Amino acid sequence: MEKTLANFYLVPLPLHRRRLLERGFNQSQLLADYLSQCLSLPIISENLWRKKYRKQQAKLSAKKRLDNIKGAFAIREKNIFFGKKILLVDDVVTTGASLNEAAKVVRLAGASTVWGITIAKN
Repeated sequence: MEKTLANFYLVPLPLHRRRLLERGFNQSQLLADYLSQCLSLPIISENLWRKKYRKQQAKLSAKKRLDNIKGAFAIREKNIFFGKKILLVDDVVTTGASLNEAAKVVRLAGASTVWGITIAKN
């Protein structure tokens, strides 16, 4: 494994439970599961959660995406991220609004390092 990824934890961007019921799966979780197998990195799921149901980011302009995602994420237990290196996993990045908002929340929970990884750029 790449030395720079040593001691990182994968954290998939969560869907709101309503959106998860609509889709039936979280594509970021599926991607994190795959990366975990390939890179032998542990996953922390469920601690970062989407507390507010919002419009789909993909259907909004860049400006509206920033407003739409503000305050959408929360942490269940802050100690879980404290001092850890976090690799946020998302499927697609367009403006980076979701990753940036999630990173802000994870940093406030005490993560020492926060990176993002996506499979595609729109």
